[in-house]
Amino acid sequence: MTLARTRDREGTAQRKGEGGGRRAVEEARPRAPGPASRLWLFLGALNGLISVAAGAYGRHGALEAATREMFGIAAHYQMAHALAVLAVAWLASRHEGGWLTAPNASGAAFTIGILLFSGSLYWFGLTGLVPLKGSAPTGGFLLMFGWLALMWTALRHRR
Repeated sequence: MTLARTRDREGTAQRKGEGGGRRAVEEARPRAPGPASRLWLFLGALNGLISVAAGAYGRHGALEAATREMFGIAAHYQMAHALAVLAVAWLASRHEGGWLTAPNASGAAFTIGILLFSGSLYWFGLTGLVPLKGSAPTGGFLLMFGWLALMWTALRHRR
């Protein structure tokens, strides 16, 4: 079909009120993800990558049994919450509003929680030292807060 025929058909459909045409095509196109969505997508993918690398190092590196267990726990929590950050990226792409939204609060809580919780377990496993007193419990609290913010998003935005 030629371009002229396609345009003629679109024009005819619009005149007849059939809902076709350029407007329908433009509405069907996916929007480009916003800055918040791209940020969460990047951070979710980065945490997934680090989790796989740390898990492999913890499993196959020359580490003691206690250190392997510490790395296993940290990598497990990091991967689970990396996937949650990817879900936040999807929510942020569909959610109207600025940076102060429940999905973005959830993404920030997950990201900082991963850093504090998994990061402190990795550090402790490598050095035997606690990096910052209370960092693992604070990170765990932030991970739970991230899930609460997602629950809030589900309850608040019914359609």
